Amino acid sequence: YARHEVAERTGVAPIIPDAETWFAQMAVLPIPACDLAALRSRLLNEYEIEIPPTRHNGTSFVRLSVQGYNTRADVERLVQALGALLPEVMEEQ
Repeated sequence: YARHEVAERTGVAPIIPDAETWFAQMAVLPIPACDLAALRSRLLNEYEIEIPPTRHNGTSFVRLSVQGYNTRADVERLVQALGALLPEVMEEQ
């Protein structure tokens, strides 16, 4: 769900296709180039979401790890937060 929704909102395709054989607890979500420190801080301070954004080979990502205490509403809040914050922290191209 999160991989599809973030890709839909950002226009950045997942790095690998979906497959039923994948374990769905963790996902790497590619996002547009942005100020990762600002994104991490704002996710935590404004949405109470603690998630590690990172950059590898020039591509920015957030790593989603869903545990037994997370709900679908938690994942939906992340998707909505990324939709709201990414335009504000994106790097100029």
